[in-house]
Amino acid sequence: MKAINKDAYERRFLEQFKGAYPYFPDGKINKGIPGVEPDFIITNSVERIGIEMARLYRDDSSKRHLSIGAQYHYQKELVEKAARIFSKISNNRFRVFVSFNERSGLHPKTIYSVAGFLAKSIHEALLDKNSIGVNPVILYPSMLAPYQEVFQLVQVRDQSDFFDYRWTVQNCFYVEPLNETVLHELIAQKEAKRGKGCYSNSDKLWLLLYMVFNDHAMEQQIPENLASQICQHGFDKIIIFKTIENTCKVIYPDYMGAPPTIAQWGVK
Repeated sequence: MKAINKDAYERRFLEQFKGAYPYFPDGKINKGIPGVEPDFIITNSVERIGIEMARLYRDDSSKRHLSIGAQYHYQKELVEKAARIFSKISNNRFRVFVSFNERSGLHPKTIYSVAGFLAKSIHEALLDKNSIGVNPVILYPSMLAPYQEVFQLVQVRDQSDFFDYRWTVQNCFYVEPLNETVLHELIAQKEAKRGKGCYSNSDKLWLLLYMVFNDHAMEQQIPENLASQICQHGFDKIIIFKTIENTCKVIYPDYMGAPPTIAQWGVK
């Protein structure tokens, strides 16, 4: 992501957070100097509050090939390749929905071979049918060995009346609880940057961890209370913010375990 796009992207979520969090500080918002200051600086007549931002993913790294984000990318690529392969072995066209297991274990080096297997499996299943008709042809995982751990379900439909011959990924998963291991690792990474002098020129420092509601690689359930306490560090406040539903939860400080107030925890 180019710097100018990253800045605009983060500013958009900061503005959403500002509208959702009733205790957002007053003042002028400026972009912080990269490598020297937090992502944004809010300046008023009393103080300068730095806000460092970070996306909170469900996995420890969005770059690893087994992560949720990477797997979804591979799934889309696989389906696109399978559609092209199918068009070479069959003159017929169908609407195809492919549902994958969330952690399908795909690897860039195996995408083409699995795509070929999927195209061939669909072709063979259709040969067993005189016509699809109203009911779709369904391939269950047991019919997709040795890749039954990759797929949840494949549906092939005749939508020629609509001229709709797309092959698409259609996943539906349960929203998991917050991955607290990733949460603590991310806080530690940001704390390490503070130790290198990257968050200077601020009287107070906030860490805003945000999740995009419709991004499955980020979407998680925010618990009422964390299972493990956030240890003392250089941030004055740490907040989790989830877009669309506008959930704002202050997870640090915990006020010595006292019952949280609306002002301390934010609102939903």
